[in-house]
Amino acid sequence: MDFEPVFMTPSQVAELLGPSFTESWVRSTARETGIHSRGPNRRIVFSAEDFDKLVDYIKHPPRKVSFEEMETGEVDPFAENVRMPPLRDGL
Repeated sequence: MDFEPVFMTPSQVAELLGPSFTESWVRSTARETGIHSRGPNRRIVFSAEDFDKLVDYIKHPPRKVSFEEMETGEVDPFAENVRMPPLRDGL
């Protein structure tokens, strides 16, 4: 019986995405975005829906917000489609 697996590991997802993506990149991006499922022993696995969401995230990444935009109030830092910028040193 030849059928596709229900869940994929990060290494399988990296192979499907292509040679420029590594297993560690897939795993860290999954943790950062929350686009993954949990398998046995709380390991990161991907369903077909998770894989489609990850591909959409790669094709359309969220826009980064600069500190100047946040300070002037031009961009809402709590909007769902904008990622918070990294903190500056000394803050």
